[in-house]
Amino acid sequence: MSGAESELVSGACAIDACGERVELLPERAAWVPGLRTLLVSDLHLGKAAYMRAQGAGLPDMDVIEQLDRLGALIARVGADRTIVVGDLVHHRVGLRGEVVERVAAWRGGIGSTLELVDGNHDRAFDRLAATWGVERLGETHTLGPITLRHEPAGEAEPGDASEGPLTVCGHLHPVVRFREGGGTLKLSCFWVARFAGVRTLVLPACSAFTGGWGVQRVAGDLVFAVVQDRLMEL
Repeated sequence: MSGAESELVSGACAIDACGERVELLPERAAWVPGLRTLLVSDLHLGKAAYMRAQGAGLPDMDVIEQLDRLGALIARVGADRTIVVGDLVHHRVGLRGEVVERVAAWRGGIGSTLELVDGNHDRAFDRLAATWGVERLGETHTLGPITLRHEPAGEAEPGDASEGPLTVCGHLHPVVRFREGGGTLKLSCFWVARFAGVRTLVLPACSAFTGGWGVQRVAGDLVFAVVQDRLMEL
């Protein structure tokens, strides 16, 4: 397996893509050590600013905190490439003034490329690609035995999802829910399943201000829940 000589990142779980190790990280990202590439999805930068413009009482430090976490992860794994698998940004209303400046300053300080597979929200990003130094990869991108696209190819269906070529997506913001006492505990998760026959890893949203879609499990799938600083396979 490519990258097998290196140790697994702390707190991670690993899956295989035709010999390429893919590490699922508690920071809600996937790391491909053999290709020195970090995969994240659904950052929705500017969403809190957009919601504040609609009257929501949200903090104005969200972008800084979000980017600081991502920057620390890039440094921790030593990524040469960081690819956002769709929805880097949320809405043009949230991409003004200070938000744009904060992201540009952060981008200048990270030690990897920053690349984007287009998602459904990224139509708002056209004017900022050059400002932020982001390379656009189009709607799909091939990374060795891994295909990147924002949305899964269809519906999840039963089938062995443990081996074979891999498509990595985002979009769904997958979560699992557990009853706890009188309430419900919601955890972000990684979901590996066959979507229209295609073995697919769905990444959790890398944002604090996104809703969650409850995973509807199918036979043969794999689910890894994010529990603080580690993953738990369910």
